[in-house]
Amino acid sequence: MPPTLQKPLSDPKGLVPSLARRRLLRAVSHFEHRYPQVEIAVVVLEVPPQVPAGVYAFWLFNRGQLSSAVETAGDNHLVMLLIEAASERAVVMAGYGLEPFVQANQLQMCLNRYSQAARRGSLVDGALAFLEELDVQFKTVLHQLPRQFGLADEEMWTGMAAGATDDTALRGAAF
Repeated sequence: MPPTLQKPLSDPKGLVPSLARRRLLRAVSHFEHRYPQVEIAVVVLEVPPQVPAGVYAFWLFNRGQLSSAVETAGDNHLVMLLIEAASERAVVMAGYGLEPFVQANQLQMCLNRYSQAARRGSLVDGALAFLEELDVQFKTVLHQLPRQFGLADEEMWTGMAAGATDDTALRGAAF
C-alpha cells in the first residue's frame, strides 16, 4: 500500500522544520498562482533500499492519490518532487498533460539546481531552487508555444531575431 500523500507537501516523518516548511509552502503557492493549471507536490520520504528511487517515484505518482480520479492521462498537470530523506537525492515526475511541453532535459536542469542547493544547504533549499528553475523552464515553454502551434507570424520571429524593436516586429508577442 502506498503511503498517504498530500499536496503541496508530504513529510510523514516531520523532517522539514516548521520555518522551512512555511517557506516551501509559500514558494509552492506562489508557483501555483503563476501557473494555475499546474499542481506541485513535494514528497519527503524514506525510499525502500531495494527499490530504485525512479521506480518508487513512478509508483507514488500513480498510486499516492496526489491527483484526483479525473486528472488522468493528458489531464494530469502535477509535478511531483520526491526527495529521498536519508540521502536528500531527488526524483521528479511530471503528469502526462505536461509531457508534450516540458522535456526531460528541462526537468533534469531543475534536478541539477535542486542538487546544487541541497548540497550547500538543506533539502528545502534544494526544493526552493528546484521551483525557481522550474519557473525558468516554464517561462521558456510559454515563450515557445505560439511559434510551435503556428500562432505567431514568422515575420515577428525573424524581425525579433534581427533586432527590430518597432511595434510591427513585436506584433503578437504578448501572451
